[in-house]
Amino acid sequence: METKCRSSDIERVKKRMNMVKFREGEDYWRFTGFYGEPDSSKRSVSWDLLRRLSRLSNLPWLCVGDYNAILSDSEKEGTVPTPQWQLRSFREALMNSGLCDVQFSGFPFTWANNREHPFTVRKRLDRTCVNFSWTARWSATAAQHLDRIYSDHAPIIVFREKQQAIRAEVGGCPTRFEALWIKSKDSEEVISKLWNNSLDDFNITTDLATRLEKCKIGLFRWNKSEFGNINKRIKSLENDIATIQSGAITNTSREHLSSLKTELESLLSAEEIKWK
Repeated sequence: METKCRSSDIERVKKRMNMVKFREGEDYWRFTGFYGEPDSSKRSVSWDLLRRLSRLSNLPWLCVGDYNAILSDSEKEGTVPTPQWQLRSFREALMNSGLCDVQFSGFPFTWANNREHPFTVRKRLDRTCVNFSWTARWSATAAQHLDRIYSDHAPIIVFREKQQAIRAEVGGCPTRFEALWIKSKDSEEVISKLWNNSLDDFNITTDLATRLEKCKIGLFRWNKSEFGNINKRIKSLENDIATIQSGAITNTSREHLSSLKTELESLLSAEEIKWK
């Protein structure tokens, strides 16, 4: 969620803003994507809106978004202390709305101004909040802050049940032709070589299936060596990016971060093709 919005756009969102209601079997719950007023002098308008939304229903309520506020000075680093009245107003708004902060994992600050040290500022502006009806139904709810790749804000994943791995490790060989293969510059040469090497004592009446099988096995072996470590490399890049983003921002670290993000984007694109 970006903070760079025109005031006219924000007003349009406010006028149309409500909540989405979901049904899963016999369970009903509601979701709100919340955006707090970035101007602290007008933030009371956002807190009044939050209170009004809370009175619309007693259903389990998940309210996630960029609140543009923090609950305490421990939720920021690199700037002057926040006025106590601002902290108190946000705490009271959540309490009056029957909302509580969900436990999270990951880097604590969800937003950064990306300026070089010593002018770097980081804050936890984005959060996941739920009401009592939600916690009574899904008491194990947790949130995870992901890495900031394309935005100055971190995306958040919410788990209603016991937290599971974000990316499942898939073992074994593929059993079909993978669209990912044709993205490799070597694919045509590999297929041609495998087909030609399978000739041997080829007999069109009996050996076509055998020849195809040899090509298939060869392609699966090539797939494992060429693409088999994509998930591990993605995880490694994400860890490296998180480490840089949590440290002091310098011109050197900014360039390194850009390089890592470019490589990660390429691998994520390849992974997306793989699962099509």
